[in-house]
Amino acid sequence: MKKMKYVAVGICSLFFAANSNAQSVAELEKKYPGEMAVYTKYDEHLIIEFERGELVAHSDVEREILLLKDNAANYFNKGSVYHSYFNRVQDIEGCTLVPNGDGYKTVKTKMFKTIPSESESVFYDDGKETEVSFTNLTKGAKTVLKYNITHNEIHLLPKFYFQNYMPMMEATFSITYPKGMDLASILEGTEVNWIKKTVEESKKTVTVTYKATDVPRAKFFSDAPSYSYYSPHVLVYIKSYEDPRSDENVIVLKDADALNKYVYGFVKNVNRFEDKGIKDKVSDLTKDSKTDADKAAVIYKWVQNNIRYIAFEDSLGGFIPREAGLVYKRRFGDCKDMASLLRGMCKAAGMDARYVWIGTRSIPYSFKNTPIPGVFNHMICAVKIDDKWVFLDGTDPILPYGAIPEAIQGKDALIADNADHYEAVRIPVTNGDKSIVVDSSHVQISDNNMTGNVSIQMSGYNAWGIKSILKYKNENEKEETFNRITQRGNNKYHQASFDYNIFDNPNKEVVINAGFELPGYVRKAGKDYYINMNLLRNSVGDNTDLEDRNAPIERDYKEVAKEIVVLDIPKGYKVSHLPDPKQDKLDGVGSYSIRYETDGKTVTLSKELTMDALYIEPKQFKDFDKMVSALQNNYKESIVLTQD
Repeated sequence: MKKMKYVAVGICSLFFAANSNAQSVAELEKKYPGEMAVYTKYDEHLIIEFERGELVAHSDVEREILLLKDNAANYFNKGSVYHSYFNRVQDIEGCTLVPNGDGYKTVKTKMFKTIPSESESVFYDDGKETEVSFTNLTKGAKTVLKYNITHNEIHLLPKFYFQNYMPMMEATFSITYPKGMDLASILEGTEVNWIKKTVEESKKTVTVTYKATDVPRAKFFSDAPSYSYYSPHVLVYIKSYEDPRSDENVIVLKDADALNKYVYGFVKNVNRFEDKGIKDKVSDLTKDSKTDADKAAVIYKWVQNNIRYIAFEDSLGGFIPREAGLVYKRRFGDCKDMASLLRGMCKAAGMDARYVWIGTRSIPYSFKNTPIPGVFNHMICAVKIDDKWVFLDGTDPILPYGAIPEAIQGKDALIADNADHYEAVRIPVTNGDKSIVVDSSHVQISDNNMTGNVSIQMSGYNAWGIKSILKYKNENEKEETFNRITQRGNNKYHQASFDYNIFDNPNKEVVINAGFELPGYVRKAGKDYYINMNLLRNSVGDNTDLEDRNAPIERDYKEVAKEIVVLDIPKGYKVSHLPDPKQDKLDGVGSYSIRYETDGKTVTLSKELTMDALYIEPKQFKDFDKMVSALQNNYKESIVLTQD
């Protein structure tokens, strides 16, 4: 069958007549104040069709940018097309439309450069970036970029985002597919009612179109979850279709069962045979182990200490784990490779161990509701201990056995058994009382100065994070790190001494001790000392810029922070004022309590903050703002000591 083409023709022809209905540059400058450029067209058309009886898919993409400022050419003289093994680019065409009287003169670009896409130093994939350079750019000029992407795997269709780093006059995403196909197109994100959906049918095809006009620039937040949580976008996947050659109904991604069958195909032939090297190592490691839990713990620790995490994702290598024996011999691998090795070693020890497909918290979807491979970006191992699954993530060299990596808390895990059977398990969220920081200071004052000692006890994610940070630092760098951790009072803080202890027990707690000085911290007026004992002013969250925000606030983990400050009352002084106790609680978000006490010789501040949620939703912002603002005001209060 001849391949269908749904593309604009002649977009970079020699001359364009100006659109009589187009807004002038001056009008657009007024409409988009402060913007350097605007998308006048942001279109993508996904076409799914049969070609010689095989189901194929490709996308025709067109981007048009109008420059609104004289210096915009410095920022918009290049365009990029990203592609990979699964998404092959072809037919790239770019040009500049230069204002010329009542129309535009076309200057075609001839400068194309393809380079590997940027990635972290320990990570390689086959992603590439083709860079297109535009010339003859002036205010009022347009850059036009058009290309075609062939999607080599129908299980991995693209998604479309309606917002970008600049406003759009128009954004359109359409999908054309054969009748007889059960196709899902889901509009995700918050506040999507401004995107209009239409459906058109012809004799043989269906076209679904999502269109938006006057699209504002995207807002990004440093404390928000990934963009996919809140930015409007469309997910597309094929549930099933009728094979034109046999009229058979072919299941693709109809549900979680179909997804499991698809992903299990990547692991079914891995580790089919026992590896002698692994068997001998496991026998040696577990010779003193009395229980399966002991065996799993010692195997996990060995992998953490001996296998280096290096990801190498090339085409199908992004889905298929390497043989456990190979990972064992090479001593490095990615998440799938480590899962393969952990599974192989646990099975060699006689335990039920399986691959686990899972998405980190950067992905907002669950495979239960959205059965697409894109819900997974990670693989770990699960081992059954006393009829319960224990999850092992070999990519984290610090995490204790049995602890949940913070990045997968609350996520749905697919524990693979075979192509027809799996278990869906929700990864638990670790309670805040498992990650506690107790910060205890004992301080003295003299004139306007404060001196003291602090001991910081950390457990849970706080402690593991510190240990991870220190793993690759020298002694000077460690001192700088501890100085930042023990910092308190004001910017005149001086860390006079420090030491630390990282316990090599199952919970891996950390204790940091420091002596410090705070010159000029104490305010003295006549016979009175005014002392703000809130040396730490931690919060239950950041309440800045919440107005009109549609993105949740994300926390890494639930936690409890306690601060205890004991102040020695100088000889000849007594307490004349203590602030009243304060407390507040917002269900499902957090709480705080502040209390001052004195025994005549000392004043003690006891403070506790709890962070009870991984996400604070926009509907909670109003009450959250009130609580944080009240806490910040409470931090301004001081005790008063008066000379006898």
